Amino acid sequence: MAPRAVTRFTIPLPPGQAIKSSNSPNVAFTADGSRIAFFTSAQVTIRAIDQHEAKSIPEAAGGAAFFSPDGKWLVFYHAATETIKKIALSGGAPVTLATAGGIAGGTWSEDGNIVWGFFDLLSVPAGGGPTKTLLKPDAKRGERFFRQPWYLPGGKAIVFTVGRDNAPSFDDAQIAVLSLETGQKKILIEGGMCPRYSPTGHLVYARAGSLLAVPFDIKKLEVHGQPFPVVDGVFMNSSTGMAAFAISANGDLVYAPGPVETFERKLFWVDRKGAGQPLPLPPRAYMHPRFSPDDTHLAVEIEGAAHDSFSYNIARDALSRISFDGATHWPVWTPRGDRITFRSGRTTPMSLWWMPADRSTADERLLPTDGQYPNPESWSPDGRTLLFTQRSQAAGADIYSWSIDGDREPRPLVQTKFDEGSAKFSPDGKWVAYCSNESGQKEVYVTPYPGPGAKIQVSNGGGSDPVWRRKGGELYYRAGDNMMVVTVALQPKLTLSKPQVLWSGNFSHGVSSMCGLAGATSTNYDVTADGERFVMIQEKTAEALARQINVVLGWGEEMKRLANRGTE
Repeated sequence: MAPRAVTRFTIPLPPGQAIKSSNSPNVAFTADGSRIAFFTSAQVTIRAIDQHEAKSIPEAAGGAAFFSPDGKWLVFYHAATETIKKIALSGGAPVTLATAGGIAGGTWSEDGNIVWGFFDLLSVPAGGGPTKTLLKPDAKRGERFFRQPWYLPGGKAIVFTVGRDNAPSFDDAQIAVLSLETGQKKILIEGGMCPRYSPTGHLVYARAGSLLAVPFDIKKLEVHGQPFPVVDGVFMNSSTGMAAFAISANGDLVYAPGPVETFERKLFWVDRKGAGQPLPLPPRAYMHPRFSPDDTHLAVEIEGAAHDSFSYNIARDALSRISFDGATHWPVWTPRGDRITFRSGRTTPMSLWWMPADRSTADERLLPTDGQYPNPESWSPDGRTLLFTQRSQAAGADIYSWSIDGDREPRPLVQTKFDEGSAKFSPDGKWVAYCSNESGQKEVYVTPYPGPGAKIQVSNGGGSDPVWRRKGGELYYRAGDNMMVVTVALQPKLTLSKPQVLWSGNFSHGVSSMCGLAGATSTNYDVTADGERFVMIQEKTAEALARQINVVLGWGEEMKRLANRGTE
């Protein structure tokens, strides 16, 4: 058979649409190379290679789209209901397959099983049925999570990415293979992500903005020889393990050109007039900064391939890592400053823990939860009650209270069909400020604690991220780039002034975070006890986007030439 001609062309995305980085590749190819799919912030779009017109699937608004082997179905993640669904390309309603707290890539086998990754490798029959755990990360080996799985031809093995707790970037992740016949896992490659099989007999994977290929024995499940570069300038995210490319069974390639997003951010001091000064720390993926009660230290999460908490000694300009499991999120100080509360992914489902601030003793689990992403938000002034947010399929994000006294059972504080979060105790512990989108946009409210009593709307025209001045007298929140302030009197009754703009500045709301958005669910800044200085986060660069798809038909022939060149 004569070699196929290599043909290249570009598909511009519709005006106003772009591919954003996420946990999943966001582009897909049918096995026969006849159709591609790409996910934007609004929907999944399907386009036949030989046609100009495209078909949008707005129901698939959660991303992570991939095709069935016959190309007749599309699987996608529905973020609003935290479910994995499939939809027939010929039409009809989506069919729910499984519940999932998240997804980072998926694959559909020829014998009718769907596998996805996020923490574990999970499987569900394509026709419906119970979810099965195929493989769990080995914490003793430093494994954090499994992502971007892909069935090898024949459906007897799966290649996937292994995120590790000591790897700040997925460029330093591992690529592994799981034999479904023996149940054995084997590490194939050190340093790379998002593996895919090429019919030329190569394993193709992403690293540092490039696609690399290495010869792969599909029978022995072994790589041999040296990897060599095959494509440069592929859109990827080294913090999530996403690489926007796909390979069809006949060797065609589709990818989104773009940068490598790293989520680098800077911490800034900002005074009451809006004057900012960067902290003397290198750019990293900072989020959720929290002052210690005496304002001498700052706890902050740094996200990436591993998520850990750090403590910054302000006087000494020293940043120290205080968690080492790669699964620690949302640090919150206790009122005495002797402990830091956090959400941990070391258990499934996630749960709430605390650690001594000086790391003198082991971490302690506070409570398991039955929802998704339980996030500690605020302790009562006496240190007896914790407010936290968690998500559920039925009610979205809600606010709960949990006391170290009594039966130690969590109780809903604000629970509706809308999203609530950013819950903060007032300095006297008698009020809780929080954010809700019940009006159609995010607004800040105050409600009495422990109740009962009517809530009071604080913001007008939109607001999020409420924070009390710990010495009393003021409540802050954000409205776009504006830091708002409300004068507060707690005695003899709660009195609130009209909101005023305190200062304005372009600082992150946390919307580019990979492990939970700020705004309605958590605050992405903090303020000193006297209200004189704020710590803010600034994105280093604009959000990375891809606005076109590159298609290379006959790419397998090009791969063969590149492979031969690499052996010369």
